[in-house]
Amino acid sequence: CTLRDASAKFRADREIVIAAVGQDGHALQYAPSFYDKRQILMEAVHNYPKALQWASSRLQDSYQLVWIAVRHDGGHGSVLEFASKRLRGDVSIAREAVRRSSFASYAYAWLVPPARDDPEVMEIVNA
Repeated sequence: CTLRDASAKFRADREIVIAAVGQDGHALQYAPSFYDKRQILMEAVHNYPKALQWASSRLQDSYQLVWIAVRHDGGHGSVLEFASKRLRGDVSIAREAVRRSSFASYAYAWLVPPARDDPEVMEIVNA
């Protein structure tokens, strides 16, 4: 199910958008009227963590949503790019991101203090 070729009417239908992003979170990019809808973003981020890039700034600052994106990132560490500055400085999110990342230094590049200076984060990155 793709939204790319769907009419504006279908792209604005909540049930259709939920179904589409449930199959492919990347579909969210074609439904901008839902960028600030928590349920839609949660569904999209579960199967395409980088869907966080289309989240409203309010949702990019949602601890729960960013945590889910980090947990489902597949070891890339790249979703931190789309998290709010406040959450890129959160020590627990930072620790989880660098622990899960195949390239901890890549995840580390998106961090800001105090997370960037956390001893446990530094230990993982330098291991």
